[in-house]
Amino acid sequence: MTAIREFAKVNNHMLNIKLPDYFDYEDVEVVIMPRIDMDDLSHLSDEIEIGMKSGISDKSHDEIFAQIKAKYAH
Repeated sequence: MTAIREFAKVNNHMLNIKLPDYFDYEDVEVVIMPRIDMDDLSHLSDEIEIGMKSGISDKSHDEIFAQIKAKYAH
């Protein structure tokens, strides 16, 4: 699999990304997420607190995965 990671500027709610010549595919998957400022991780404080307060599960990884799969699989 060929993957390209690129940071781009949004202009009027649009992105323009030029692909290299070697990237010769007609269908692609596009994942867009905001760029995280690595100097400011304060947005993680809520998630860290939730994780610290959560109990340790006695379920196996397989059981947890099956539960997640059942919840989100279409």
